[in-house]
Order: sequence, then C-alpha cells, then structure tokens
Amino acid sequence: MKSTISPYEVYIKYLALKQHFTTEHYNYFTYNGKVRASEHAFNIRKDKYFFMKLSKHKDVENFLLANIVDGDKDFWIGELRESAPEDVYRNWKKRQEALTYTFKNELSNLDDNFDKNFAVEKYGHPHLLRLYLRNEVCIETMCILDMLVNYSKTWNKYLQKDLIWEDKYTIITKYRPFLSIDLDKFKTITLDYFNDR
Repeated sequence: MKSTISPYEVYIKYLALKQHFTTEHYNYFTYNGKVRASEHAFNIRKDKYFFMKLSKHKDVENFLLANIVDGDKDFWIGELRESAPEDVYRNWKKRQEALTYTFKNELSNLDDNFDKNFAVEKYGHPHLLRLYLRNEVCIETMCILDMLVNYSKTWNKYLQKDLIWEDKYTIITKYRPFLSIDLDKFKTITLDYFNDR
C-alpha cells in the first residue's frame, strides 16, 4: 500500500527528524513531529522534486529515520537519486523485524567478560564503542545495552572532548525514544548469554 502523505508533509517530517538529531532544543516526540515551515517556503525550494518522489514511498518516516541514524544525520534529501538510502532503509527494517535475533547474534561479538566491554582504557575507546565503529554491533544494540547498564554516564565522564564519542552519544541518545522494546526480555537475554560464558 502506498503512502498518502503529501510532499509538503514529507518536508515537515524531514525537517523535524533532522532537527531532532542535530539540535539540542528540539524533541520530535515533544512537538509531535511538527516544525514551523510554510508551504510557500517548501514550494520555492529547488529540491522539492525529491520530497515529491519520497511522498510515494510506503514508509516515509522510517525511511528518513533510518537514513539519519544509520546513514548520516546530515542526510540530504537530494541523495535519493542514489540507491544507498534505500539500502540503508532495507537494512534498518530487517534489524527491526528481527531485533531479538540481531541482539543475540551481536552479543557474541562482545568480550566474554561483560564489564570489560564498557571499561574505559587510559588510551583508546571502550571495546563496545570500537565494535560499533566497526559495524560489528548496531545502534539498537548500543541503545539496549545503555538502557540496561547506563554505560554512557561513565563514558561521558571519561571521554570528555572525544569528538567520536560525542557524535555517537548524540545519535544513540536521540534514537532511543524511537525504540519500542520489552527491556525485561533483553535483560534476560543478556543475563542468560553472559551467565553461560
């Protein structure tokens, strides 16, 4: 089934999601995805063709979300002429549909010593962050583990002024509210996995 969203509504969603991930003052959920932008401003944009094209997509909001989170938070709508954004969306969707499976699989990439994954060494990044940077764990796994053990609090203390962590922390924090999960289930999966090590 095709989306019935107008190009202007796509434009609003695009602006709202971009502001959510790139500014401190805007929260997508607080403002229900609304931003101030007139139809006139939309109609004079040179890239409005891309919003028209995207309005035909069956899952506009998640397409934009996936590309901002997994692709680039500075995702520009004009990148639609390439195939990469659709690939990013498909990969994101697969993860959502099999999140439990993905999480279980990615736990096997972690160190068998659970605490060691979060330890901040004197030089370099924690093991879990390195796995994320190498795409060996996905952003959902990062979010779930942070919900379980709140590692980001410690990392923020010890990785101050680390530009890589600051950028990833922003994305992880801003993405967490989009995840609708049974945290107790993931806690049990994690405990079961590491208790068997």
